[in-house]
Amino acid sequence: MDAKTIQMWQVGIASEVEIMHAELNYTGLSQHFHDVWSVGHIIEGECHFNSGGVDHIAPAGSIFIIPAYEVHACAAGKPVNYDVYYISEMYLKVHAPQILTATFASSQRVWVAPDCIEFFDVSKKLHDEAQIKLWLDKFSQYIDRPKRSLPDKEVFPLRRLIDERWQEPLCLKDIESATKYSRWQAIRLFKKQVGLTPNEYLRQLRVLQSRHLIRQGTPLRDIAAILYFSDQPHFTRSFKRLFGVTPGEFRRVLFRVAPQSPEEEDSDY
Repeated sequence: MDAKTIQMWQVGIASEVEIMHAELNYTGLSQHFHDVWSVGHIIEGECHFNSGGVDHIAPAGSIFIIPAYEVHACAAGKPVNYDVYYISEMYLKVHAPQILTATFASSQRVWVAPDCIEFFDVSKKLHDEAQIKLWLDKFSQYIDRPKRSLPDKEVFPLRRLIDERWQEPLCLKDIESATKYSRWQAIRLFKKQVGLTPNEYLRQLRVLQSRHLIRQGTPLRDIAAILYFSDQPHFTRSFKRLFGVTPGEFRRVLFRVAPQSPEEEDSDY
């Protein structure tokens, strides 16, 4: 059984909002992150997840928020149906800064907000910017205003190097020159701060970028080479580990089409 079944994934306003409806299955998802904010609604079931090193339980009817790049893992005792808005941080800064500051000032990631649930129906506003802004405004008024803002965390030098150069054929042996530490000290410190090893972090950055290439119509057989995966099976395994589905399955949901070539079928193994 796949870790996740995606029923719908669409792109909203000017690519600033992606909208997903899915079911998380028993196997759950291991440590991963997204390059955008996850703002979701648990429709049915109960999701257990660890985000930012803190354990959370999101019951049916709750809202969860996970900041961009915050590593988290998800588990489910029984299948969990949920909707998610994947929203760029810039869009939230403009339209819902209260959500950013409240989340950064606290370890809270789950809210039971019955007054806000009626607004969180992705089927009614896939491309309706006014409705999305209405929900963000409604939820911003619901959450507690933070008493203080937390200072920005210092970015580990190795993470900064990977963030800047992930599109290059980066050799992770470069970590020795990116920090004042030995290579193995740098790896340990990186994992302590980020929650993943440098190699895992780099691989996930590239997998996240692949969804944009799929959306642009790039053939699946070409994406592995473009993003420096060793081969297509390696790319497929990495994609499924992060998204819970294969690249081919993701493509079919995104475009609502069946596979069109043997090469695209191959991406599903």
